[in-house]
Amino acid sequence: MSGYHSVVRPITRYVEGACATGRTLVVVLIPVMAPRRFVHRLLHNQLDVPLTIALRRRHNVIVARLPYQLKD
Repeated sequence: MSGYHSVVRPITRYVEGACATGRTLVVVLIPVMAPRRFVHRLLHNQLDVPLTIALRRRHNVIVARLPYQLKD
């Protein structure tokens, strides 16, 4: 798999760099699409799950998932 296919690794590296400055607490806001219909949920990228898992492993990072609904 190409490095361009995943955004999890670059984002976690960026957050690690921000945390490396000392006693810094980093808050990451992840937007989550929440379509009204279940069929539409299957079509959208589920990037928020692996990104949340990767970032929650760090002790000085707070991850907040912000769901928003798409209008039909």
